[in-house]
Amino acid sequence: MAKRERTGYSVFSDDTKRALATSYLVVRELGVKRGAFLRGLEEHGVKVKKATFDDWVRQLDADGVIGTPAKTSGRPAALDDRQTRIFVGWVLDQNERNIEVHLENAVDFIRTEFGVSVAQQTVLNYLSSNGFASHIAQNRTKGYHESVDQLA
Repeated sequence: MAKRERTGYSVFSDDTKRALATSYLVVRELGVKRGAFLRGLEEHGVKVKKATFDDWVRQLDADGVIGTPAKTSGRPAALDDRQTRIFVGWVLDQNERNIEVHLENAVDFIRTEFGVSVAQQTVLNYLSSNGFASHIAQNRTKGYHESVDQLA
């Protein structure tokens, strides 16, 4: 694979793009031309391609947003924050009472308590993201328990 040539152009966050485009729109009202604005930026170490800058200004004028909006596609979470906290509390309670928590039991708990049908993989994702692991030590392989390593 060929090495990419460094062009010297800067990389910007969406907030910085918005700030630069907004600044240009303000000074444009005062009679400053795009070329002069970009030269001023470059003199201060900020190099932007003209076409890229024009895209930012056009996006800001048209939508008020520069860059990609936050991802809103995809399936919504099966459990809200409150339900997740209740589920985690249930797992901790089961652990405290030395009752092994298996994926099947967790799926049943969620269906019974919240009326939500979830796949075992979804339960596994909730357990993992909340600091639980199925294996704490080599000799203990059953059920989900709090993982001290993940909570630290």
